[in-house]
Amino acid sequence: MSDQGFVVDTPNGIFFFQLASLKAQVRLENLGMKSRGKSRTAIAKRLFGLPPNTKRDTVISYLQDAMNVLQANKDQHPKDLFGCEVNPVTGGGW
Repeated sequence: MSDQGFVVDTPNGIFFFQLASLKAQVRLENLGMKSRGKSRTAIAKRLFGLPPNTKRDTVISYLQDAMNVLQANKDQHPKDLFGCEVNPVTGGGW
């Protein structure tokens, strides 16, 4: 067995990992899993400025599209790609 792990230490990589995690959580909500606090679907809708009646499948496709944009533009900062000063997933700074 290998004890090697990985480190995500770039803003682009961190945001990509957050989006991947959010996408997985929305999929689990789609299967019926519950969580405390705000639903992950509501968080993702706020992230993309989607209306409240947006279907979860559409939210998942938006998350996947954002992940594709991040992968295609690995050298650019997420705030330059998505035009926001505050990280919308965490609410904190970049």
